[in-house]
Amino acid sequence: MKYILVLSFLLISQIGFSKSNGNDTLRGTVSVKKLKKSFDWFKTEYDSYEPAVSDYYILRIKKAFEDKKVYIVMGTWCSDSKREVPRFFKVLKYCGLKTKNVKMVAVDKSKESGITEFDQFETVFVPTFIFLDKTGKEMGRIIESPSKTIEYDLMKIIKPGFWEAQ
Repeated sequence: MKYILVLSFLLISQIGFSKSNGNDTLRGTVSVKKLKKSFDWFKTEYDSYEPAVSDYYILRIKKAFEDKKVYIVMGTWCSDSKREVPRFFKVLKYCGLKTKNVKMVAVDKSKESGITEFDQFETVFVPTFIFLDKTGKEMGRIIESPSKTIEYDLMKIIKPGFWEAQ
């Protein structure tokens, strides 16, 4: 009986170990659909987050965002990415924005993605949200976590001076 318990414990702990180290790290281009399908944390954080903006700000975010591009470098193993990436996509949906101008790549713990398009951004911490204007010039970044909220930092980057004028 003692051996059965020990073997059961070892089997259960090995299954848990495999899941946490085998299935939680994606590498390469990733989509919101893939994150929603593969990770419970995405849906949980996405559903629980309520953007802190009024209709007035939503309209301004939508207008300012329409010709911008965003590159996201994230880690499916990273607690900051698990929190901020779903929140970012919730803000986009809340504001009625399409994700066609958002490209996302997942990196492993060595910060390697295997996608050369993202190498130019030289990211050290994840997640990193990189905002580009219509010419491809970098406008700003949100690194690891926003200074206030995703929506506040998003507007501060894509429309500098907006919050100060309010």
